[in-house]
Amino acid sequence: MAKVFKKSNALINEYKAYKRKIRNCWLYSFIAAVVISAVSYFGKIYILFAAVALPIFVSLFLTTFYGRKLKILAAGIEGEQNSARLISRLPEDFCGFQNVKVTFKGKTSETDLIVIGPTGIFIIEVKNLNGTVIGNYESAKWTQHKVGRGGTPYSKKFYSPVKQVGTHIYRLANHLRQNGIRQYVNGCVFFANPECRLQINDTPDKIPVFGSSDELIRYIISGEKVLNGNEIKQIGDFLKKG
Repeated sequence: MAKVFKKSNALINEYKAYKRKIRNCWLYSFIAAVVISAVSYFGKIYILFAAVALPIFVSLFLTTFYGRKLKILAAGIEGEQNSARLISRLPEDFCGFQNVKVTFKGKTSETDLIVIGPTGIFIIEVKNLNGTVIGNYESAKWTQHKVGRGGTPYSKKFYSPVKQVGTHIYRLANHLRQNGIRQYVNGCVFFANPECRLQINDTPDKIPVFGSSDELIRYIISGEKVLNGNEIKQIGDFLKKG
């Protein structure tokens, strides 16, 4: 079983922060409701109703807004958990790094997953989207089609994960080279949600897209062996520091 190293708990910390915000909103609404009841009891509801009711509506609005943010963060956390499970399926001479920030020429990439093993270095962009994803290798934008909770279909554009990985590869390869590590960096995209259907309309280029963890595992372990144990440790130690 391969080891997993996580550089930060940013998503979890942000998720907890929004949970606290929602809890505070409900607490504020409860206090405001108690105040309204008290004022109403003394017959002065018309004087202070506007001053107290407005915060309640604001709290309810913020709760809805924070709830949407919470859902997005929960999807991100689930994607990270899928990544960890994926790494655990690799042989023990591989290791994986989550949430590594790579800086080159003053610009930073935050990678989802970097895997190092005998077959090389792999940057994996993990997406946890559901519905149908349509894209091609040349387009800057891809499209997600899905059905909302109310049964209403809608579409959403998002930046091409293939181009995103291309940028990550460029920065990591150069970052390593600047520190005396000259190794080729591979890249791929993994749609981890089993409810996602992919429609990629071009012939795969050097950055393949996978919707199956089995295919991704085969891609990582089936390549030519290019790194020995000392090199894997050297690169891994460097990423831990970064």
